[in-house]
Amino acid sequence: TALGTVSGLTGATTLASLGYAIGDTITVGDGANTTTHTAAGGDDITALLATINAGLPGDAAVTGSLDPSGHLKIVSANYLDTVTVGGTSPALVGFGVGNNTFQPVNLLTQGAVAQGQTLEVKVGANPIQTITFGTGGMPGAVIAA
Repeated sequence: TALGTVSGLTGATTLASLGYAIGDTITVGDGANTTTHTAAGGDDITALLATINAGLPGDAAVTGSLDPSGHLKIVSANYLDTVTVGGTSPALVGFGVGNNTFQPVNLLTQGAVAQGQTLEVKVGANPIQTITFGTGGMPGAVIAA
């Protein structure tokens, strides 16, 4: 999750009022793909979020929204990707130097579990599920019966 530092944004906040000029860009990346919004006359935060959330082929696998305090929030589609925010002047929407790259947060990156470590779920004395962390297609775990 990437959270901008500029508060009080609304969907109607124009990019021009934040300092963006026509043709300026805001980019969002997921480590493999990038989504680019190019500012046009009259664009607002709603237009920016529409670009981020379009989900077109080749776009970053992220979703954008505003949190309750009006901060721009970008969330990866999974818990493995590093989210980056860039473009012409990302600081204008709260993603300046030092707040523009966001590492994934999961049990592995937090050091709570190690690669290959297992968790066994039991009912009484009977194991019903084993979770092995850091393998398979699930973010941080593979579940096998």
